[in-house]
Amino acid sequence: YTLHGIESVLAGLGMVKGEVRKAPFKVVAEARKWIRATAGGFLQFHVRPGEMVAKGAPLATNTSLVGETQNVLTAPDDAIVLGMTTLPAVLPGDPVCHLAFPSRRLFKRAERAVGKLDDDHVLVRLQEDLASSVLVSDTD
Repeated sequence: YTLHGIESVLAGLGMVKGEVRKAPFKVVAEARKWIRATAGGFLQFHVRPGEMVAKGAPLATNTSLVGETQNVLTAPDDAIVLGMTTLPAVLPGDPVCHLAFPSRRLFKRAERAVGKLDDDHVLVRLQEDLASSVLVSDTD
């Protein structure tokens, strides 16, 4: 996939002959924001980098030393997870999850496109690779 992308860019610039391949979708974010810990504790993540999350979706659960839930950090709006901390322990104010907020129209279009991707698509593989150092769990 990387080679195809490089060849496509070079063809688009007219540097080599070849086919210009378009991405399945493109998203331009209107804003971005770090979601920060409101209390010190230990995080249980519910999302991974590159994932699309709906407004109100749980991002991470902050628990105390004895495992009691202190709070659940949620997405303030429809967003794409740009990145996140890989450290499970946080202090109040520490960055937890970096979100990008595209327009609702672009978010829905990207959501449909992502839903059609094969498991071996480069975006799916990239999401898995980026999440390899983060334990992602269900909200149960």
